[in-house]
Amino acid sequence: MSAKEAKIMLINDEHLMETSEVSKRMGINAKMVRELIKYGLLPAIRFRRTNKVVYSQFGDFLQKYTGKDIYDVLEAAKAAK
Repeated sequence: MSAKEAKIMLINDEHLMETSEVSKRMGINAKMVRELIKYGLLPAIRFRRTNKVVYSQFGDFLQKYTGKDIYDVLEAAKAAK
């Protein structure tokens, strides 16, 4: 299976969320969601100028960082780059 076919299957089988939806669910602003994506903490698929987050990967993100201060995690990622 090619990467293109895999991406199409992913889109067909999974719900994709915009950064605004992710920000509402997390109770943070969309800018912070974009930074989480930019620094590789929250996986996303880029569609030209728009990022989409796969619902299951959002769940994985929440499990990974439950109990941690996301602001601290983001600052550490920024410092590491």
